[in-house]
Amino acid sequence: MGRPSTGTECPRNNCGRNVYRERAIIAVFAGLLGGDLHWARQMAERGLHDKVAHGLRQAHHHSSELGLATSPVGRQLFAQKNAAEQMPANMSEQTKKSVADQILAIISTFDLVMRRHRPDFRPDPSACRRNENPARQLSS
Repeated sequence: MGRPSTGTECPRNNCGRNVYRERAIIAVFAGLLGGDLHWARQMAERGLHDKVAHGLRQAHHHSSELGLATSPVGRQLFAQKNAAEQMPANMSEQTKKSVADQILAIISTFDLVMRRHRPDFRPDPSACRRNENPARQLSS
């Protein structure tokens, strides 16, 4: 008859996967990916090429853990990581801006990918809580 349900298994085919645990893991890796990319962009704006490369290496690892390393944006991240590893120590102002802009484009694309694949993704949980009870929203 199968094993007893704990209420967290896959609702479609009762395969025994813990859906909530998987979602939590995805959320953690997505958060790490976003944090690494934003940090790398800040390091690019400061001209710290070694830290940019480190942040992009970390971001590439996290994108890989999410299964996105071979996606178009994952390949774009990989190319940017490789370019950052070859950058000269002294970045010009133009290079700083260019690298920061390229990383920002990668951030935006990953954001779109995550929203497309996770329509229930909530970037601002407090906004969602406010929208859960429209009556409370009107009274505040």
